[in-house]
Amino acid sequence: MPQSIFRPGGVVLEVELKSYEAGLIDSADPTSAPANSLTGGQNIRIQKQGKPESRDGSSLYGNFLGTTTGILGGFNFVNRAGTQERLAVYDVGVYRDVALTWTALTGVTMTTNLPADGAYFPLTDKFYIVNKTDNVVKYTSGTSGDQTDANFKKGKYIVHFKNRLLVANVSSQEDYIWYTDLGVDTFSANNYFRVAGTITGMEVHYDKVLIFTKRKIYRLDNFTFNGVAAGPESVTELPVEFGAIYDRTITTVNNFVYFVGQDITNKASIYKCDGYKAVSVSEPKIANTMNGLSTAQLANSCAVEDGIYYRWHAAESGQTTNNIGILYDTVRDIFLPVERRLIAGRADFSCLWSSETTGQWDVFAGTQGTGQVYKLNTGNYYDELAEE
Repeated sequence: MPQSIFRPGGVVLEVELKSYEAGLIDSADPTSAPANSLTGGQNIRIQKQGKPESRDGSSLYGNFLGTTTGILGGFNFVNRAGTQERLAVYDVGVYRDVALTWTALTGVTMTTNLPADGAYFPLTDKFYIVNKTDNVVKYTSGTSGDQTDANFKKGKYIVHFKNRLLVANVSSQEDYIWYTDLGVDTFSANNYFRVAGTITGMEVHYDKVLIFTKRKIYRLDNFTFNGVAAGPESVTELPVEFGAIYDRTITTVNNFVYFVGQDITNKASIYKCDGYKAVSVSEPKIANTMNGLSTAQLANSCAVEDGIYYRWHAAESGQTTNNIGILYDTVRDIFLPVERRLIAGRADFSCLWSSETTGQWDVFAGTQGTGQVYKLNTGNYYDELAEE
């Protein structure tokens, strides 16, 4: 690919820059890798013409919270008044971002070291945080949260769907999905349905909900929400023999739901699902990377929608923190490696979340061993789409 380089004195040089438009492919020996592919690299992206360029780095977002735990959950939502709020769970508290200072909510006490999940419910104008053990945290705005509702289901996962909240994986009911009454946050006695196996995550996908176990995927649609009898009629099992290893790997990018799972031989893959079928996108391109990951290494991995990318972090062999970083370009079907190292002064990422405001795509990461939040790879989402 000839490129013109201008030097002092007006001299123009023509140099050849190799195209890497095939992205990362580690399934072949480096000496026989496919044309226009990378067998290694760090923190890059590939322009449309195949030219590699450095992705932006990261910067600390807000203040340092301490070393007791990592960030146990991070969330971004816009309330009814149009105000954007950012929340982070650290140790025993829930913190809100106040002008780049993480400030603890009063009235809230969490059990330490429990991953938290959250969902915004427009009809009550509240954000809900669950961790399977403590009373739900309800937050609207301001300095305090409400944690007095002992009747709210203490599940591990929560989503908003069709003017109800769905809560899954309750203690001793790991195969249950409970749902609230219409428009409120209360549960009637028969407001539940069940699937086969322990639920590992949920994702709302347009007019349906995908429900995951480690070995199965279910689709919930056309649900009448009138008690336990309605559940089996509306839950369809997808024709696959895999599911999602962990809720934090599940996210929607470019109209598909992406997640990390293992097949019946425990071989790991990054999958995409349209609600009716699911296929691997990592085979065979990054087979070596995925083959080297055990269930234990995948158990704390996390992912996020990063513009047109599915961004995923996990721990490679011999590591205890998520030091592998992979970007999957969902438009061009290519993989890119990012941040394949531990960074001095902090652990790697335990959770990721993102927000989009007028074309600006912001990605945030909570660290695993310390109370720090980082802002990652800020870029213009629509400019990236235009390049494609």
